Amino acid sequence: MDDEEADLREQIFHNNVREQIIFLLLFILLYLFSFMLIEKFRRRDSEDYFTADEEEVKVYRISLWLCTFALAVSLGSALLLPVSIVSNEVLILYPNSYYVKWLNSSLIQVNGFPWV
Repeated sequence: MDDEEADLREQIFHNNVREQIIFLLLFILLYLFSFMLIEKFRRRDSEDYFTADEEEVKVYRISLWLCTFALAVSLGSALLLPVSIVSNEVLILYPNSYYVKWLNSSLIQVNGFPWV
């Protein structure tokens, strides 16, 4: 009985670690995409105004980081429904495939995503 309980606890732990790693990688991708999108539309002449004062540069960088974070969270929330539908359909089509085993119900559920 102790071995079964230990195996179950280890499996729960490994599933939790795997899910957190997937969420982290997904958020890093969303953050990088958001940063590239903001950089594309950012004014190029704004750097000339902030080079004189060090405090203005810090405020500008912090605001850029906050805007990038907010855009990444917004994109993740907007993509939540399409990703859930597609991953659920993939699981239904290929239930025994080795390549889609990492898609389980806890990754698909709406409350499984940390940014919602």
